[in-house]
Amino acid sequence: MEIGLMTALQGLGAVGGIVSTVGGIAASQSQAAAAQQKAEIEGKWAERRAGEERASSQRGAFEEMRKARLAQSRLGAVAGASGTSPSDQTVLDLWGDIAKEGQLNAANATAAGEQRATGMQYSADLGRWSADANARIAKASATPTHGPRCLALGNL
Repeated sequence: MEIGLMTALQGLGAVGGIVSTVGGIAASQSQAAAAQQKAEIEGKWAERRAGEERASSQRGAFEEMRKARLAQSRLGAVAGASGTSPSDQTVLDLWGDIAKEGQLNAANATAAGEQRATGMQYSADLGRWSADANARIAKASATPTHGPRCLALGNL
């Protein structure tokens, strides 16, 4: 009778282990799925912020070009008020220098915004990749390994 009782208790222990393992697997997979959803949501927000950063840098570039046009306008007004011809070579050289400086500042504003946006996009992609990798790891580690051991308990 004791041998049968011990076998029954071992069987119950094995069933308890299986139930515990299955519960752990389900919890692990559900945590991985939640992490993937979180990474996807955060990724979408990061992409949105990246788009806003690009738009902001474009506005900054337009502002730099506006400043250059204002400086050129002031140059023409000061030149005219001083009696210098707006077609004087010095005025034309300064006019061209102001235009180049405006274009450079606009390009720098755009490049800086693009760099920040690219960093945000990279961060979003990395978060998604990490969540996907963790989900694959959780799924792979959730593969039951107790099957053959449980079957072996029946042979006691």
